[in-house]
Amino acid sequence: MKSLITTILLAALLATAAQGGGAVVVVEEPKPDAEESSASGTGLLPLLIVPLVVCVVFCGPKDP
Repeated sequence: MKSLITTILLAALLATAAQGGGAVVVVEEPKPDAEESSASGTGLLPLLIVPLVVCVVFCGPKDP
């Protein structure tokens, strides 16, 4: 009886490892090329235009 239990346990342990799957292959994805934008991007222009428009509105000629 002890031999039967040992054989079943050994078969169960070996079967799990045998059916566990193949080798794991790790593939690194290529890194995307980062494109640098120019220094005069669209972020700087609104920062210069908005204060100019506000100054024209508030500092303009006043009607008497």
